Order: sequence, then C-alpha cells, then structure tokens
Amino acid sequence: MKSVTMSAMGTATLVSVSEYLLTDYSPDCDYVDGEVQERNCGEQDHSRTQALLIGIFLRQVLIHRRGAEDAEKNQPGLLSVSSAISASLR
Repeated sequence: MKSVTMSAMGTATLVSVSEYLLTDYSPDCDYVDGEVQERNCGEQDHSRTQALLIGIFLRQVLIHRRGAEDAEKNQPGLLSVSSAISASLR
C-alpha cells in the first residue's frame, strides 16, 4: 500500500478509484468525482460543543430511566426484565 502525506491542498489531485483505494493518505482524504480532497475534520470548539450536548443528553436519559425505575417499584407485583437483571447483578 502506497502512503501519501498531503499538504495545503489548494489544487485538485486527479486519481483513479483503484489508486485512491490502494493509497493511505495523511491526513485522511475523500474521493469526490475523481479528485482527492482533504477531509473536513472539524475544529476544537466544535468538538467541545458536541461533548457538552452529549453530556446533557446522557444526563437526561439517566434521569428518565431513574424515574421509570422508581415508577416500576411503586407497582406491587410488577417486575421488569431490567429490574430482575440489575437485582441479580448486585
């Protein structure tokens, strides 16, 4: 496998599909309409925002699950599969 390091790609590089597939590009590149183009990797601020949103989302999921488990506990005679599994793991 051929390895190519791309630098400041201002011009388009035309290659065949087979050459693109057999070449390891650094940084990673995409093949678009016969041209090798540098892949957009995002920026640091973007990844921080994503991490913050994922944290908020996961917190809400955990709060919702905890509320559902509490509701199950208040119904006598009802045992869900997740409750049985978590009880057996304790």
